[in-house]
Amino acid sequence: MASPPLWQRVQFELEKRIRSGSLAEGAPLPSEEQLAASFGVHRNTVRRALARLHEKELIRIVHGRGASVAVPRVTYRLARTARMTSVLQWSGHSPKRRILSATETRAERPVAAGLMLPSGHPVVRVRTLCTMDGRPVSLTVSSYPLPRLNGIVGMIEDAGSIAEAMQRLGIAKVSRHEMHLRACLPSEPEARELGISRGRPIMELVTVDSDPSGIPVQHVVTKILSDYFDFVISPSE
Repeated sequence: MASPPLWQRVQFELEKRIRSGSLAEGAPLPSEEQLAASFGVHRNTVRRALARLHEKELIRIVHGRGASVAVPRVTYRLARTARMTSVLQWSGHSPKRRILSATETRAERPVAAGLMLPSGHPVVRVRTLCTMDGRPVSLTVSSYPLPRLNGIVGMIEDAGSIAEAMQRLGIAKVSRHEMHLRACLPSEPEARELGISRGRPIMELVTVDSDPSGIPVQHVVTKILSDYFDFVISPSE
């Protein structure tokens, strides 16, 4: 029986390391030059092996950054009460949300319309970064109407949860009554905070959350690294 071609031998060896865990999820692979030297093959041989691993969704290849071991996608169901940190926890990951900035400002027209307020109404705008197992996965800008939600920033910092902060302010539960999802390119600051290039497409999810009486209490724009997620839209939820 003929031996497999060189590129396939390289692929098999790297695949074995990935499946055994010796190459951990999210870990960067050596460069093509380093792999070629390690296996004693031509760089084109390594490139073909990596292409096959990419087809099998075992690695991610980002132009200018090389290859890394793929992280299994998380199913993100865009339901009325789903929240990213909860979704990540249910999937066995360790999410953390960090406040980058919080400022009182005047609501611009899209935010004001979503919150059913006049344009220019006072809001507090909170920018947060969400990480999954230490890797950035989303960047969020949330706007809360004032004076109703005065003090929410400190409560988010203290509780580590927006839902818990809302409960402390007397809002037992919030649910989404509006969602918009589209692909876009990140701005330069967004790309820097997410650790990606500006040419890498991401998903933008815009939501409006309301209290039990239907009054909007939160306008949210979330920029998401879609590589990590499979989005599921459930019209009935």
